[in-house]
Amino acid sequence: MTLSNSFIKNRKTLLHIFQNRPYRLGLAVFVLFLLSSILFSRHATGVGHKAWLISWAYADIFHPPKYDAEKVELIARLKLYTQFHDPSTIQILDHRPFGEEAIVYTIQHFKPDGSILQTEKLVWVHWKPWTMNNGETILRESDARQLVNATL
Repeated sequence: MTLSNSFIKNRKTLLHIFQNRPYRLGLAVFVLFLLSSILFSRHATGVGHKAWLISWAYADIFHPPKYDAEKVELIARLKLYTQFHDPSTIQILDHRPFGEEAIVYTIQHFKPDGSILQTEKLVWVHWKPWTMNNGETILRESDARQLVNATL
């Protein structure tokens, strides 16, 4: 069995086309588009529920909120005071940041029997919009930025 010259010539032309870089790129983009279209059409509800996650990831990468140490410290103090039934029984001796989302407080706590207890408390502050949201409601980016930049 012999192969005809035209078949070999056509095969070489086809291989030459596949070696062309723009052609391969176009083919890859087309296949990616085709697969993502099929995925979206078959699992529209699952993809729709993850849209907010993709928007938060985009905002996190390209438009991160500004860190405001004073605001985080104020929120941490309010959270610390709410942990005690009577906030007048505690006295803050020192505080230091623990990364961007927590503050370690050295406090003096007056017990009802009159004794004094000195402890360190770690207070977590979730100041970023996506940690405040937790996926329970869909927030718009502008609403989240208002929430972060709001004065307490």
